[in-house]
Amino acid sequence: MTTTPATMASRVFAVDRRSSERVDVALWVRIRVQGQPEHPARIANISRTGFMAMTPCPVFDYAPVLVELPRIGWVRATTLWSLGDRIGGEFEQPIAADEFAKLRPFFI
Repeated sequence: MTTTPATMASRVFAVDRRSSERVDVALWVRIRVQGQPEHPARIANISRTGFMAMTPCPVFDYAPVLVELPRIGWVRATTLWSLGDRIGGEFEQPIAADEFAKLRPFFI
């Protein structure tokens, strides 16, 4: 099956079942795909349950990743989709509300 931009976009929207509201942020982080070295990434929006980021490293759908969030540390996640240099991920465990509040200075 050939993957077209429309097919890839429909996959992105198909997994857009957010259980908590996303917040626009400007977060420079490090991301590590299991078994790979760390790479820079910029998180553009985040919630207690997931994120959307841009990164120059190739990340495949459903890849286990670690994301180093400022003031929180390394958090386990799984990518649900990838489209060019963008990825959408779901945290293994929702970030606790008090921990998530530590990211408030980065909200746009």
